[in-house]
Amino acid sequence: MERSTFVDVYVALRLSALQTPDANLPEAARDSILGEYDVSADDLVAFAEAHGRNPEYMLEVWRDIESRLNIPVDSTAEDSN
Repeated sequence: MERSTFVDVYVALRLSALQTPDANLPEAARDSILGEYDVSADDLVAFAEAHGRNPEYMLEVWRDIESRLNIPVDSTAEDSN
């Protein structure tokens, strides 16, 4: 799995979970998102296992994810520059 795919999928899963009352994503919703990206939960685990021994790489991956999750609500406003 490409790094960008892992980041995209993780962000999509997290954003969807945050829209639920308890921040837990139902299994059906999770499976739907994974299907949209044509990946499985095992693919995500395999990515983490493959790169988990490289903390610098994983730190950058998590920074990518964090930066995508911390987009200000009004970031699309014309005066947000």
